[in-house]
Amino acid sequence: MITQDNWSSGRKDLIKELESHFDDYSRLYENDDMVHELIHSLSHFDGSTSREYWMTMPDMGHVIASRYKVILIHLSQQQCLTFLPLWNELLAITSHKIVATGFVNDCHFVLVNGHTRRPMPPITCNWYKYHHPCAEGWATPYHARTQFF
Repeated sequence: MITQDNWSSGRKDLIKELESHFDDYSRLYENDDMVHELIHSLSHFDGSTSREYWMTMPDMGHVIASRYKVILIHLSQQQCLTFLPLWNELLAITSHKIVATGFVNDCHFVLVNGHTRRPMPPITCNWYKYHHPCAEGWATPYHARTQFF
């Protein structure tokens, strides 16, 4: 069961990710201010929060994928994208974990099951532009699925 402690821990993980790759994320977001904004939005650990502290997509997509070494699929009426880890060495495809989220009612993220073999939204252009050489190859096994989407 997910508790507030789990959410707190996840927020702290994402802050660590942003801080440990601050310069890389500054290049990705094209300024330091955006990285500081994301850290600020994650810096709330008690109960319910105002929109100021909500995690937003696609802003957090690369951070989540890179921190947890997952393929993150974001589905919404506005935009559908796939995020890959930016600086993690390619894992064997049998070790890949795909996490799909849907954004509903303009305020909630829900897990979407059944995306392990289905078409995938396009991989973000920024992954191609900013991923480290050690992450080369993450996109290759999913090319056909993104083309089919």
